[in-house]
Amino acid sequence: MTSPGIDGAPGHEAAPSPLWSAIGAQLRQPEGIRGAVIGRLMALANAGPNRRALAALGVVPEDRVLEVGFGPGGALATLAGCGVAKVCGLDPSHRMVSAARRRHRRLIESGRMELAHGALPLMPWADEAFDKILLVNVLYFLDPARGDLSILRRALRPAGRLVLYATDRVTMQRWRFAGPETHRTYTAQECVAVLARAGFEETAIRSAELRFPFGIKGFLVTAYR
Repeated sequence: MTSPGIDGAPGHEAAPSPLWSAIGAQLRQPEGIRGAVIGRLMALANAGPNRRALAALGVVPEDRVLEVGFGPGGALATLAGCGVAKVCGLDPSHRMVSAARRRHRRLIESGRMELAHGALPLMPWADEAFDKILLVNVLYFLDPARGDLSILRRALRPAGRLVLYATDRVTMQRWRFAGPETHRTYTAQECVAVLARAGFEETAIRSAELRFPFGIKGFLVTAYR
């Protein structure tokens, strides 16, 4: 087994089969009919982590909030229901963006929601545009070396808050679809380290271990600009 570093290097003993790699790729970027199925499964799997992450986000009505990797858009609906000033979302999947735009058409038409397709380096919003940023089961697909986490920090206003949830490597290693060609896996300590390298002060980063059914171990990290 390889020894992972703080950029989330893989901790897998063998490369997964093409089938598991294909599932991992769909989780990374759901597309087509299979992507629609994956989106439904993601909504179920993310329900518990979303609740914990949204509670930690602590939104108030005047907030402008960004969710990165919003998938089928469940958390977007919750955020809009909290009455925040504006909800924005960025996702690399055409399928997920189209589905979320259909689901939230009225909010988009009213100007309270804005959804964009693409990756972080092409994010259409200006620096310091957001009070809060949410990422749930997205960290694996970001590239610290490309500066993705630094981009998120710059997108926060001073004293803004980033909240992310990720499943711990100790659990991810059991899942054959989470291979190194699609997922960067982390421990909580490594997540804190990459956020610090992206410019967040270590004293402004907090992490907490979470446990979910079926022996799933995850972590919730809150970082303030």
